[in-house]
Amino acid sequence: MRIQPRRERVSTARLEQTFFDWMKKLMQLAAVGLVVLAGYLVWGIVSGGLGSWDTLGADAQARIGANVQQTLFYFNLTLGVLLLTSAVIYYDEESLGYILVVAALGLYFGTPFLVESMSAGQVEAWQQSRNVPMLALYHEARVAALILIVPGVALSLYDIVQRALMAGRGERAPRTAMKYGGATEEIAPAGNALIGVMATCWQLPFCREALRVRCPIYHLKRRCWRERVGCMCDEVSIRESLSRFFDKPEKTGNLDFATGLDAGQAAAEGSSVRTGKQPEIARMPEIRRDQIRIPNDTRIPMSVKRQRCRECIIYNEHQRLKYQFLGPIVTLIVPALAALKFEYLMDTLKHALSSVDQAMARLSFDPQVREVGLASATSSSDVANIIMIACLVIMATTMALRALEYAIFTLKL
Repeated sequence: MRIQPRRERVSTARLEQTFFDWMKKLMQLAAVGLVVLAGYLVWGIVSGGLGSWDTLGADAQARIGANVQQTLFYFNLTLGVLLLTSAVIYYDEESLGYILVVAALGLYFGTPFLVESMSAGQVEAWQQSRNVPMLALYHEARVAALILIVPGVALSLYDIVQRALMAGRGERAPRTAMKYGGATEEIAPAGNALIGVMATCWQLPFCREALRVRCPIYHLKRRCWRERVGCMCDEVSIRESLSRFFDKPEKTGNLDFATGLDAGQAAAEGSSVRTGKQPEIARMPEIRRDQIRIPNDTRIPMSVKRQRCRECIIYNEHQRLKYQFLGPIVTLIVPALAALKFEYLMDTLKHALSSVDQAMARLSFDPQVREVGLASATSSSDVANIIMIACLVIMATTMALRALEYAIFTLKL
């Protein structure tokens, strides 16, 4: 029987690299095609007969209308390919989804505003003259906005989910970045807190057991970041605070003035046989709470003490647990409040857009000016209202999560 050689498996990394290379090439081709199609449409508007639609014959109108409709179809198809490949390649880019959402909202509501502000009543004139190509181009802005909104919302939700999962996993910052306790190994904590965010410093896995028994904060059941002193940033003060209980020398009462040693110790040093009182196993002394004082070095400014906490591995572990607790709450509370106050949000948005309409009409120099109707655009479709509020909620949720990250991991509040 002939033994055939075993085929080597293609590595997953190589397949992924080939896939992303083809996605990149397809994205570049789609970008070039989109520019060509957009240029063709602009050229048709500037130099074609769309502006004098009434003077064209029926055959010319049908031909131009068919060209515009076909071009818009391929434009939307190319735009979809471009967005799909961009989302695949740059799925981990945090800002891409929000840029697409903002661009979609700008197209959906900005196009009517721009057309009406430049030429009032232009849309009605196109409808009366049955200028199908210009109406198709006018409505294309909203079609493109809907195409943009799909990957924009998907990438934005992906970013929010990743942030929520990061909070749930509670990923730790690199220990090497910590000035105090960066080389400390994890050990079993002295006790488990009911909720991680409520744990004290000695209930965290970086509190050293050798110092814990001598730590006044542990005996008083306090938190080192509340007292602004601890075993990581001021080990000497922590050791000395309870040294009078742990470092008591045992005396026999028989002092040899020639050697300065106890009689039992001197006899033990002069003989190979251990004599005298044998050392007992070290036991934790009985310490009353009223005998314990937490050291407070008044020579160090409070700002320096706060900075020591920010650079301490124990306090950063506390901040990690804090974000792990608050992250999912913030992720859920913003959409929940938006759902409860949807009608209020819709009315507020309409009022804001109506105020923009009035302000732009007041600032315009056109004697025939009228309000551009941004407020009416929100009431034209329930789907548009839901999409707009959903986009705003997604952006607000992301801003809330980023504000929480900044407060916990940068400001260290």
